[in-house]
Amino acid sequence: MREKDLSGAFPEGREPAFPGTFMGSVTLRQLILAVVAVVSGCGIAPEEAAEAEVGVSEAELFQAPNLTKWAGGLVPICFVNGAPGPEVAWTQDALAKTWATAANIGFIYSSTCPFPGRPWHVQLTFDHITDNWGSRGVADIGMLSPARTTVAVCAANNPNGCRPGQVNAADYEESFRSVVVHEVGHLLGFLHEQQRTDATPICPLTMDSNSVIVPNGVNLTPTYDADSIMNYCRGWNGVAPLPYQVGYRGAELLSVGDAQGARAAYGVRRMTTSQSVSGTSARVTAVDAFGGPVPGASVFYNGAPIATLGQWFTLPPNNGSVCVIVPPECEYGHCTKPRRECEPGVVLEVRAANFTTAKVNIVR
Repeated sequence: MREKDLSGAFPEGREPAFPGTFMGSVTLRQLILAVVAVVSGCGIAPEEAAEAEVGVSEAELFQAPNLTKWAGGLVPICFVNGAPGPEVAWTQDALAKTWATAANIGFIYSSTCPFPGRPWHVQLTFDHITDNWGSRGVADIGMLSPARTTVAVCAANNPNGCRPGQVNAADYEESFRSVVVHEVGHLLGFLHEQQRTDATPICPLTMDSNSVIVPNGVNLTPTYDADSIMNYCRGWNGVAPLPYQVGYRGAELLSVGDAQGARAAYGVRRMTTSQSVSGTSARVTAVDAFGGPVPGASVFYNGAPIATLGQWFTLPPNNGSVCVIVPPECEYGHCTKPRRECEPGVVLEVRAANFTTAKVNIVR
């Protein structure tokens, strides 16, 4: 599924103009890419926002019907072309701090497209623009072979002050990050929040498709989320969408509902633990489901923290049984039955915010 073509969406062939600092005057083709209007008001000046029209996408947390989710939550992303500055690093950082933190979702990257050895992947193209200082984007929905997304970047010769050290650089970075998080939300399978059957959007949605309800989508949160990163009306204050007023520094952040919805779709983050034992001391380490770190994790004994990950600690007294399943052994056609063997040991837990709790069993 691709974002909707708006050809013929306006009476008498009129193509709407976007006033203000972000869009300037754009063509219908540019408008199709103007999904940052969805996310954050596109940087439209507050006094002009009431007259502006916002972009349209077919697709939020609100999950698309008949969605194919990314297997195991792993999303390979390759970059079709280069960026003029730090946009690749911003992309990776924004996704690590949002979707990958909220749920069991991981991203791996390649500078080669198609992604080597992974037919199911995302191809991300940077659209180098010079007509304004903001960003915009378009994306497929769900796992495809390949799935595609395009995100606008401030071109090296952009005259609108969006390169590093220039007057609009900080706002451009926020705009870019918010578009990346929003578009990857689509790639994960999420439609626009205002398209839920229980949606109560309060910002102007002047294009027909902006307010079209998707009746067979899956509501991943119990109620409509006005603050969702996937909501065209996010932060609407009656004049402009708040996340993109100049000086705001949170447009790329997920809402509480976004995080809940992502976990409903992809599960809570999981970890794999390992331990080292030396005499009466032990050390526990862990990685997430994609081999990455488990930030803020601690080792617990009987409900109380006793160490951080990677820290050696003195083994406390046994507090339970450590059991293993002994597999069958076969000789000359005769096999033993699998059996469960247990002995006293130390049962520990590793806990971290947004992760499932992992048990660690150590025989002293």
